[in-house]
Amino acid sequence: MAHFSIETLWFRRFDQFGLVNARYSNVIRYKEFSVLNYEVLEQTPSSEEYCQLRLVSGLSAKSLEAAYVGLSNSLYAVCVRDSNGLVGMGRVIGDGACFFQIVDIAVNPNHQGLGLGKTIMEKIESYLKKAANDGSYVSLIADKPEFYEKLGFDYTAPEAYGMFKRLSKSRL
Repeated sequence: MAHFSIETLWFRRFDQFGLVNARYSNVIRYKEFSVLNYEVLEQTPSSEEYCQLRLVSGLSAKSLEAAYVGLSNSLYAVCVRDSNGLVGMGRVIGDGACFFQIVDIAVNPNHQGLGLGKTIMEKIESYLKKAANDGSYVSLIADKPEFYEKLGFDYTAPEAYGMFKRLSKSRL
């Protein structure tokens, strides 16, 4: 996938902070903090990065060969990087008109809780608003459904049930 844009995000991680009530104003005192710089890029990660981030973030392992083929067939992908490399990602796969599936939403545990997952989903939603048609179906498999509910996703049940089947060459 071609590189489309770069967006730089600044997050401040406050390890300790205190609120001091002064006589005439409130003063916030920051004892320790570090500024974290992230770049959000509309691009696919390398196969190696993809496989590594899946493992680190608790997703199932994929082979490098499968990653290479799968990543090249993405409709849209977004990566979040810091100075050390890939720390977050997300992709959209599907037919590009009727059906879209959001996959591989992953953030390195050392970078969770800073809004990176929400940023990834916002970029994906922006893409879908441009690419999807009225009536297009957007689906995902949620390991943390409460996160996706906050973003407007609903359960399919009881009208329909999401199902899956994991294939292996021995079962074909």
